Amino acid sequence: MNIWIAWLTEEGKDWRKCQPIDTEHFVSYLAKKNVGPHAIARKVSCLATFYKWAKRNNHAEEDPIYQIEKPKLPRRMPVWLETEEQDAFTKAVLNYDDIPDNIYGRSKPSAIKIRQRYETLFELIQKSGLRISEALSLKVSDIRVVDGVAKSVRVIGKGDKERQVPLPESFGRH
Repeated sequence: MNIWIAWLTEEGKDWRKCQPIDTEHFVSYLAKKNVGPHAIARKVSCLATFYKWAKRNNHAEEDPIYQIEKPKLPRRMPVWLETEEQDAFTKAVLNYDDIPDNIYGRSKPSAIKIRQRYETLFELIQKSGLRISEALSLKVSDIRVVDGVAKSVRVIGKGDKERQVPLPESFGRH
């Protein structure tokens, strides 16, 4: 909001009487200052919330954000590891030779247990297609085990949508 107030002051405008054209000029001003599209979208969203509140509480005459065309965000391409990179990563994670005898007050066996937990997490992300945030939020109770073998995991994804993700037959075996 500080940049909005600074721009309004520079332009000699009162925030209570802003028009949609003022908001469009502000977006152009941000773009000329090399503010990225995601940052511009966040600022416009923040202003939209503020002006909804201001209009509802009779602090502003009009909502100058309501009618403007919101800036389009570029689509981001997902990043993934190629097969060779996955193999090199797995090999590095499985290498216990680089674990010191004492790290941050932990013994080598303790550090190995932590490493094994990370191995499982990395393998789960790699083989199941889970998002990192989804994998990090899993609990042991989310795993469906049949005859001592993990078959699937219950995941709460974006929008609090729940789904069952099958685990590959080779999961957990090295």
